Amino acid sequence: MAPSYYNKPFSPDLIAGFLRALWRIPAALFFILFSFMWFIPLNNLTPVPKRGGQRKRFQRFLMSRLVRILGVRIIRRGTCPEGQIFFIANHLGVIDVFTVMAETGARLVAKESLSRIPLFGSLMKRIGVIFIQRSSISDMHRVSEEMSRALAQGDSLAFFPEGTTSRGQGIREFLGALFLPALGAGLPVHYGAIRFHVPSSRWPMASVSACQVGGAGFIKHMALLTFLPRVEVHITYGETPVSASGRKALVRELEDRMTALFEPMEQLPPQELERLFPPVAEESRSLKARPFLPGKN
Repeated sequence: MAPSYYNKPFSPDLIAGFLRALWRIPAALFFILFSFMWFIPLNNLTPVPKRGGQRKRFQRFLMSRLVRILGVRIIRRGTCPEGQIFFIANHLGVIDVFTVMAETGARLVAKESLSRIPLFGSLMKRIGVIFIQRSSISDMHRVSEEMSRALAQGDSLAFFPEGTTSRGQGIREFLGALFLPALGAGLPVHYGAIRFHVPSSRWPMASVSACQVGGAGFIKHMALLTFLPRVEVHITYGETPVSASGRKALVRELEDRMTALFEPMEQLPPQELERLFPPVAEESRSLKARPFLPGKN
């Protein structure tokens, strides 16, 4: 059944969504601006990695407050690993970027386009995010070297090995190149499975409302999220980290464990997806992404 705001342009649900957006968007912008202004003198303009403990505490503070402002609730199953870690998770949208950064305090490897977002991109650079051009082989080498240096300095790292987002149908095949720094440092790989849930039947299910699909850029997707009453992020941590002697064996074992851990999200039938969310349906048909692994999807 379609949510009421699709049938009535000025339904109470849509009006309530507008009101939520009217306070959440300015509040998030003000918080980011305040954090940026505070963090520069905090670090005395020195490179962030030189103050790893301070950076980690600030990142956790910043991201945990930001997800609350956006109406996101993090629900954990298991325990987030502590100390120096190398962490991976599946990728559904910008919310899991904030979630992983808030939970682990790790330096994130993220797509280069985020660095161009005014203010937000500058703040991400200040707290040590490593940006990557995924389509560039030479940039993969640069990022791998930067990750190795970060691990040698005692920093934790996190990234999304699927290389793109999905609607939560399953786990995609992993890109293996960025696991080399963990192997070189002798660190096991911790992992967590993420799924979204919108706890209201009056709004679209999370696979089409909270996941970053349908060609929505960062700013548009963030704005749309502020309309939702609440988004729950369920993160399930793997019980034990994975070690292996080689990259292929490591990637295979992590794919198997992530597929077993992940619970696929509820999806709209194809006909309903086409009728209610044409951009999402079109992207699903044309997306040249890595295929989903066989499992529960």
